Amino acid sequence: DSRQALSPTGLGTSEGRLTGSPSEVLADLSFHESNFMGGSVVTQPTPQTTYLLAGLQKAVSLFRTSPVDGRKRVLIIVTDGELDDKDKYQTARAELNQAQVMVFGVVVRPFDTHTVLDAKAQETLQPLVSDPKDGHIVNVQVD
Repeated sequence: DSRQALSPTGLGTSEGRLTGSPSEVLADLSFHESNFMGGSVVTQPTPQTTYLLAGLQKAVSLFRTSPVDGRKRVLIIVTDGELDDKDKYQTARAELNQAQVMVFGVVVRPFDTHTVLDAKAQETLQPLVSDPKDGHIVNVQVD
């Protein structure tokens, strides 16, 4: 994993948070792309990578500590690319099952036609969604 350590330096007062301040936007975007998207706005705008494990672990933690009060538990995962850490999800997926979380997946694509990249994104997301798989995943065009 080539991402930077999550101790941003030289980012002004934002410390890596997306503040919206025009003077910090480039630094904020660079930090987030380097740490959460696998690239760099300045040096490597493409290809991007998609890491989901940390987000899944956070979701598991939130569901585990939230009260069971009769409401349905739902997690919606949205991606625009292949999941790069797909071989690390088994434990998180089992914990989501144990917490009775219904998982839906959404693959967004920029074009009307489905590309090989879109198919790969759906293929890597599908093992994470609830059963029946076809009823819990959708591939949609976003303009």
